[in-house]
Amino acid sequence: MMIPELVLQLCASIAGMLLGSFIGLSAYRIPRQQQLITGVSRCDYCDAPLRWLQKFPLVGFLLFGGRSSCCNRKIPLRYFMLELIGGVTLLVMYRKTGFAPQHLPALVFLALLAIAALVDLDHQIIPDKITLFGIVLSLLGASISAEFELLDSVLGILACGGFLYVGGWVGESILKKPEAMGGGDIKLAAMIGGFLGWQAGLAGILVAAFLGLGFGFLQILTKGWSFSHRLPFGPFLAMSSVVMVFWGDELLNWYFQYPR
Repeated sequence: MMIPELVLQLCASIAGMLLGSFIGLSAYRIPRQQQLITGVSRCDYCDAPLRWLQKFPLVGFLLFGGRSSCCNRKIPLRYFMLELIGGVTLLVMYRKTGFAPQHLPALVFLALLAIAALVDLDHQIIPDKITLFGIVLSLLGASISAEFELLDSVLGILACGGFLYVGGWVGESILKKPEAMGGGDIKLAAMIGGFLGWQAGLAGILVAAFLGLGFGFLQILTKGWSFSHRLPFGPFLAMSSVVMVFWGDELLNWYFQYPR
């Protein structure tokens, strides 16, 4: 029996919303050393157990007017946006290519990037649970992929991680500031290289550097310069990697074919 197209699109949207919910849950629990799968979902403010409807922020946000039913505090808009973006993303991907198993590594990669970026924004750390897990998954995915070679994944890990390590060392030498580039950023870069390969991975890091420089320049103009300010680099690495996932081939082809 043929499943109606509308039902399949609805399933894709729901799967995306569940993925977005899991990303928000992971970004909250991982830095707090809480159980990711078996832990009880609780209110961020009063620690009361959540009702089952509240465990789906998109639904709970709309039903309860953007407030928690236990203590009437505002539900962070982040949870709502994560589910919305997740649902829209999977719906768009389905409408373009249908349910394609080869897209699973890309979804896992995007989820890990989102979790790492959110944790870095909130806590200025990128836990090894995210990056080392992602590096292992990238190698496993490359070893069974018919389109992506294991050697490219290994070279990506070494090249991207090494590039950021050297960049951090140079930054420390010039700025005389210890940990100018955090170890979490270096491992995140290695994970990115493992999933994207060395060419797309290095291109993504360069895009992230330009984004970070642009944002840092705006910050200097608005708030002034201070060595005490630390700009999390993880979100920029995540944003540039998303660009490479969706438009990487086009960008690389444009760059290498552009007349010089």
